[in-house]
Amino acid sequence: MGGILRWLAAVLAVVLIAGGAAESLSGLYYSAAHHSRLAKDLPRVEAAAAMAEQMLPVSKQALALTGRIAALKGDSQGVLTAYGVVLQQAPTDAFRWAEFAQALAVAGDFGRQLTQAITQAQRLAPNSTGVNAALARIAWRHAERLDGAQRASLEVSMQKTLNYKPERYKLFEVVARARRHHVFCEEFGVRMGAKSWCGRIDRELAHCLKKKIRPAERRWCQRLEVLP
Repeated sequence: MGGILRWLAAVLAVVLIAGGAAESLSGLYYSAAHHSRLAKDLPRVEAAAAMAEQMLPVSKQALALTGRIAALKGDSQGVLTAYGVVLQQAPTDAFRWAEFAQALAVAGDFGRQLTQAITQAQRLAPNSTGVNAALARIAWRHAERLDGAQRASLEVSMQKTLNYKPERYKLFEVVARARRHHVFCEEFGVRMGAKSWCGRIDRELAHCLKKKIRPAERRWCQRLEVLP
């Protein structure tokens, strides 16, 4: 995984130095940095973020990355500080509000600011597949720590994500990869129309451990990292 982060840092450096489109890389970098398994390489990510902030000190992309790193460290005040500036620059950007909500949840802050971030994201882009998918991730990752109002709001985004087939299967894959399918199915999946998937996911994961599987199955198993 260190190799992935080194590659991302190098690419980010080139783009930032050239004054290119940091926006297009921020999502890719976030996907890698945000994954809990990469927390062991956090110093590398922090170094890249510091470089980004130095090159583009007023960039909301660099500031948002700083906020996401603060979330991985459990620093909710760092999240609030970074995203306070980001959202001041882009108060109507629904995805930034959803990203802020995700960062707060990762940092373990489930208070008033999280509720506000969820509300703003949904108000600004109620039918955005990307925004709803981002909010749905909060629901299944942190179901046990949400209050009643937060759960109710996020279930709206969860249902919209499940109703849209491309995002539905992306959601299923990341839930299975995180081995959170039992929580997902108990809390949301069965009553929201995913009963069939919930009924077979354990069997499919077990199938990956068999000695002989078809090439297409092997690719799926490799994505879920369950090959023997």
